[in-house]
Amino acid sequence: MNIPLDKQAHFWAGLATSATLCAYGVSPGIAFSIGAGLGALKEIVDPYRGGDRDVVDFIATTIGAAGVLPLLLG
Repeated sequence: MNIPLDKQAHFWAGLATSATLCAYGVSPGIAFSIGAGLGALKEIVDPYRGGDRDVVDFIATTIGAAGVLPLLLG
């Protein structure tokens, strides 16, 4: 399976955002919400900056941000 580099970057951005927030003491649920929310905001703003909205980019970012959710169990 060949995942485009752009989608990989969105995944890692979501994970990095939520993991960094958790490292600073933000709860995993809120960190996930912020990571996913920033991904949504980026896609909303893209057309105004010369880009295109891409739902798959948002999904990739959200999946990355979800990487901290297992911390809710611990």
